[in-house]
Amino acid sequence: MMRQALTAILIFICLATEYAFGQACVISDNGDTVEAFSAIIDTRNNTVEVTLGNDSKDIAANVTVIVAVTYRNSLYVGGKTATTEYSGKTQVAPQSTQKLTLSISESYNNDKNYKAESVRVVSVSGRKCVLSSP
Repeated sequence: MMRQALTAILIFICLATEYAFGQACVISDNGDTVEAFSAIIDTRNNTVEVTLGNDSKDIAANVTVIVAVTYRNSLYVGGKTATTEYSGKTQVAPQSTQKLTLSISESYNNDKNYKAESVRVVSVSGRKCVLSSP
């Protein structure tokens, strides 16, 4: 029984976490970037926490982050899904990481059968950002 519970928790954590490597913006001619390292759903608090990193030695960056949260309807075998985007802004200081917490809806379109299942970072952008090549 305990083993099943631990397995279920681990599966949930894996489903609720999607690493977002590659979602970055270039903030200088030297190739300095602000990158999204991870995005994690906290279903108890209805939030997504995005960890951003800035590798510049001296440039702080104001960025906008867009995430896509996928909700699954538990009434259907295999589950129907729906996705909604959320965004937020923060400043990331030079040579540091910054956590951005976004509030998300508990359910999709007020349908309590749809629960948040996964998240992915769609983009990291800003006025002085140039999107990096994939």
